[in-house]
Amino acid sequence: MSKVVAIEHVTLDGVMQGPARPDEDRRDGLEYGGWAMAGNDPKMQEVIGASVGSSWSLLVGRVTYEDLYGFWPKQPSNLMTDMLNNVEKFVASTTQIGLPWQNSTLL
Repeated sequence: MSKVVAIEHVTLDGVMQGPARPDEDRRDGLEYGGWAMAGNDPKMQEVIGASVGSSWSLLVGRVTYEDLYGFWPKQPSNLMTDMLNNVEKFVASTTQIGLPWQNSTLL
């Protein structure tokens, strides 16, 4: 049986909102997105890559999947881009959606 490992993007003062863009997740009036430059920091890529290992899958909800798909497949090849494009992706959703990103399965 596999383990589920959660990777949380959290600031030292406890903000748990989308780290990549200021407009990434504005639900419920939250204004603190964009506090990290996801994918642009080589050290962050190195740490995440080392923690994930070689055998893993990505489990996300529909909104996260659509957001990740809107960004990562368009990026130049690097550790993080290749890792996310090639990993097996499982998408939990109550909405029947198409999954255009390679290696994606709707749950």
